[in-house]
Amino acid sequence: MKKIITMGLILLSVTACQEEEVTPVDNSTATTTPNSYYISFDIGSTSYLIENGVDGFQANMSNSKDVDAANNFILAHPGSGLINFGNMHSYYISFNNYQFQLDQYSNDKAAALASILSVGNYNFYDAANPGNTFVDVSHKEGTLFKAENGTQPSTSTLSITESTAATDGAGEPYQDVKGTFSCQVFDSSGNAKTLSNGAFYLYFYAP
Repeated sequence: MKKIITMGLILLSVTACQEEEVTPVDNSTATTTPNSYYISFDIGSTSYLIENGVDGFQANMSNSKDVDAANNFILAHPGSGLINFGNMHSYYISFNNYQFQLDQYSNDKAAALASILSVGNYNFYDAANPGNTFVDVSHKEGTLFKAENGTQPSTSTLSITESTAATDGAGEPYQDVKGTFSCQVFDSSGNAKTLSNGAFYLYFYAP
């Protein structure tokens, strides 16, 4: 019988090639965090379910971007997940390394989000092509484990199955996204954990 656990940290992200940890923003007053947002996955025979509004967790953003204004260029890295600000356990997915012309991105962030977060399959980090967009899954329970710290087996996947545009009460565009994932994550010493049967429903804003 599988045991349901609602603690720890999982960070799922499509990140830029340089490893960085993004400090999550406390958006506890956001209008787009109903209890339906969640991340779930299995590690061995143990099932994890992290839900917005349950056990101190709340939906939250983890965004970053790289801007080259002189060349009208931006790399966008929208991220989303759930965090417990009491113990700082958190679970995130980020989609990074998406290139846009800065003026076009700034004028139509809704279109940029729809482009980044389209239905389909996403690749994990490839050391041979570190500049490409890729999925990075991170899991932390004291020690940080990241998918980009090691080589993924051929069975690793992350897919967006639904992506819906919306607008919050302040008129800002965001994207509601559902998907699935399965992968391995590694600590800095190469020790691995296998995450299987993963699923998520999260919201994303443009950085």
